[in-house]
Amino acid sequence: MSAAPKLNDSHLTLDEDISRIINKAITETFGAFTGIIPVLKSSERHNKAIEERYEISGIIAFIQESIEGTLAIRFKQDTILKLLSRVYGEELTTLDNKVIGGVAEISNVIHGIAKEELNMQGYHYQMCLPVVIIGDNHTVVSALSGHKLVMKYDLEGEEAIIELVLHKQQ
Repeated sequence: MSAAPKLNDSHLTLDEDISRIINKAITETFGAFTGIIPVLKSSERHNKAIEERYEISGIIAFIQESIEGTLAIRFKQDTILKLLSRVYGEELTTLDNKVIGGVAEISNVIHGIAKEELNMQGYHYQMCLPVVIIGDNHTVVSALSGHKLVMKYDLEGEEAIIELVLHKQQ
């Protein structure tokens, strides 16, 4: 299946296609890394900040000629430690460099899958390096002034939150 090529001035929009692409990226990434198939619990579009607090977040940008959006994946500490313990085959108990690397890699793979799919549709997204934020009860507030897509996933009783924030195009 091939979509019509996008024009150079095309930008992401929060539509069913981007929801499908992000869901595919999440499902493939967690399936490959942990053997868990994520279950989408909810998907909302809005402009407000997420009120829940987290201990670790991976953030990565979507950039063509300029930044168009950011993708954040957020976890509670217990959740990411359980998930990455499965990945590494050992019990992880603290948010150390191994966990930071794991969150960065999960963020990178999700972005890479989504980027590949979008670029097959005619976009020209570049690879970006993820940033990992750690801190008790933190929240991430984007400086981008656009709409948000927030997707909550169940991972065998654990929760992951994905937030895609799109820059408001002038």
